[in-house]
Amino acid sequence: MTTSIKKNIASTLSSTPKLKRAIKGAYRYIGDICSDKQSSTIAPLKRIGDKGEETFFGYYDKSPINSKGEWVAYHASTKKTNQSFSNVDNIKVVVENLQTNEIMYSKETPIFNWQQGSRLQWVSSDCIVFNTYDEIRNILTATIVNVRDHTEIHLPYGIYECISPDFYLTTNFAKISKHDPDYGYSKIDPRFVNLNQQDDGILKIENGKLEILYSYHQHNIEFSTLDEYCFNHLLANPSKSSFVFIERGRTEKGLRFDRLFRSDLSGEVSLISDSGYISHYCWVDDSTLLCFMRHKGVSGYYSINTETQAIKAFDHLSPVDGHPSFYSDSIVTDTYPDFLRKKQLILSNGDRNLTLGSIYEPSSFKDSYRCDLHPRINSNKIFIDSAHTGKRGLYYMELP
Repeated sequence: MTTSIKKNIASTLSSTPKLKRAIKGAYRYIGDICSDKQSSTIAPLKRIGDKGEETFFGYYDKSPINSKGEWVAYHASTKKTNQSFSNVDNIKVVVENLQTNEIMYSKETPIFNWQQGSRLQWVSSDCIVFNTYDEIRNILTATIVNVRDHTEIHLPYGIYECISPDFYLTTNFAKISKHDPDYGYSKIDPRFVNLNQQDDGILKIENGKLEILYSYHQHNIEFSTLDEYCFNHLLANPSKSSFVFIERGRTEKGLRFDRLFRSDLSGEVSLISDSGYISHYCWVDDSTLLCFMRHKGVSGYYSINTETQAIKAFDHLSPVDGHPSFYSDSIVTDTYPDFLRKKQLILSNGDRNLTLGSIYEPSSFKDSYRCDLHPRINSNKIFIDSAHTGKRGLYYMELP
């Protein structure tokens, strides 16, 4: 089935969600029966973590390896991960020495989802941060850990994006759980349930103190036409001087609708695109964003100047949605499963595209507990999450 036919079918079915889910389920099931269930890559995949656990890193917008290339951070679960994350009480945050396999740090957290984990990320070459929950105070929190000496700093709020060791961006995860549930949490911080719109939106945590940076109230006045929506996918540029984010909600007909925005760290916000469909993106430099989106009615990869809002087609990659990340002069991205449940891992260097692998995903990994590859490139290593063995695992491949 060609890409254009699939797009037309998807567009037609968008207005009938129940029928769409049923047809997608049948398509997935039949494809799995027909599949040879084999995977192939141009270099061996090396698994990270205990073989008795399922492992994953999370979202493609962060790298699991620290800047020195010595330690890898990831999540580990003793429970099956092809089920709703709300059915699993806790997972572990783990830091492992990539060369010796020594476990440098390990701690449980009840705050996670299968797509983004606990928003685990490196703050510096020695420190990680991840979201967790204070059961005594019944609030969402974050923990900053120095992996070398295990000293911890506890922030009284969950984080989304690290700007510096003392400065984080965050947003209302309760709203994300409602409007974009694949990225929400099973525990809801009661402080964020009934916030008034002047105090809710994109917030900054600076030196442990929470302040509003850009409110839903301000957004409703300047931009939004949706009754209900959330802010999600905050991503800072390489110099941490600005960031982009998505407004995601539903129209009156129940159809998903997205807008893409840029903000500086003072909360000065500008609209980049109101096309209605914004998928995945990565920074190429401080002002250029590579984004899979719809523009002038055509879906594909686009290069965006976030300062001028100029958008032009990026023809080096096929117009198939994936999770791009950029390193040096290379882009690595992936695809969603085709009919035979195969996902492609693709490396792009200028005009040359190389398929690094064709990787099988069992049909039992679906919907909110799918296992996207979420590729991350770092020097000569590419990290992916994959369930081709029937269990979720964090892997890396070394490029020749």
